[in-house]
Amino acid sequence: MRVFWNAVAWDEFIEWIYTNFEIAKIIFGLIDYLRQRGKKPLIRDLRGWWEIDIVQSPTLGSHVLVYRFKDGNLQILSCSGHYPSNAFF
Repeated sequence: MRVFWNAVAWDEFIEWIYTNFEIAKIIFGLIDYLRQRGKKPLIRDLRGWWEIDIVQSPTLGSHVLVYRFKDGNLQILSCSGHYPSNAFF
């Protein structure tokens, strides 16, 4: 399965690598985990997209990975604490 990143999500991920590598490692682990688990629906305006928690802590806040499976590939829309206003690939 190939993984495709939205340009904004990729920038967010690179930011995690530089600012908190532990979070980047969690994201890597979640991608592997997503290949083996079911989906959790994203209850927002982004139909067809799903979310999984990256981290929730008083110091780091709440961050989720927003993703979908399409055509046998994993597409990542966001890996920060916010939901993008428009979902595109």
